[in-house]
Amino acid sequence: KSSKPSFLNPQFCVVDFESNTISIPKAKKIKAVLHRKFGGKVKSITISRSAVGKYYASVLVESEDQIPNKPELNKDRAIGIDLGLSHFTITSNGDKIANPRFLRKSEEKLKRKQRRFSKMTKGSNNQSKQRVKLAKLHEKISNQRKDFLHQVSHKLVNENQVDILCIEDLNVRGMIQNRKLAKSISDVGWGMFRSFLEYKCDWNGKWLLDIGRFEPSSKTCNDCGHVNRELTLKDRIWTCPCGACHDRDINAAKNIKEMAFNRQNLIRYIGLGQPESKPVEMLGC
Repeated sequence: KSSKPSFLNPQFCVVDFESNTISIPKAKKIKAVLHRKFGGKVKSITISRSAVGKYYASVLVESEDQIPNKPELNKDRAIGIDLGLSHFTITSNGDKIANPRFLRKSEEKLKRKQRRFSKMTKGSNNQSKQRVKLAKLHEKISNQRKDFLHQVSHKLVNENQVDILCIEDLNVRGMIQNRKLAKSISDVGWGMFRSFLEYKCDWNGKWLLDIGRFEPSSKTCNDCGHVNRELTLKDRIWTCPCGACHDRDINAAKNIKEMAFNRQNLIRYIGLGQPESKPVEMLGC
């Protein structure tokens, strides 16, 4: 009776990799597709059903694996990451990853399927079939986005020779109030990407540093520190009075890296099993 059809099995749960089955109370030896093996003690299994009608089992396991210790904070081993809409990520090294825009690319298909669904008789079998087709397309878009975010977050954490990732604390809920950008911001998945970065940094013993959401990272010249108050969202390249010509996004990524190590801007560091807030002096900045 909740918003998501699921139920929790807190005990007497077994996962058998030899027969590819799971067992829960009142249901034994359920055939399942186990995509990978895991070790440890099974604590609980949550069974959920998607809108398409697929059933998933989420297994909670207690493991003895230790999270690696994080190294000392060193600016030379850090990278700044700016998130955008034209490009999904821009790093302080100058690397850019394009925004795939999965929802925009499938928008026409969604409109057609939604139009057919709305014109069918309510409660009919044809409407039920069309609802599943519509749900499948939504699920495909969601899976495409998740796969892309996993690939990008893995690349930033594992393939970059850095120990510290610096990002900006974005108010995504407030930003989608802009009716002109709401669909694009929802499609890009910044909040999910941040969550992926957090736990992957913890697993690999790396830091994820935040800067305040009101810091003028795009408007500040990385060379002289001048703040261009007249910079607008449409200005992608701008010239500072000191003579430096900046790419807006690369300049912002460089400033995010610098601001993350300043006492007044380092608002928190994120680490599993560690406090969300800590005095800057203890961080060694």
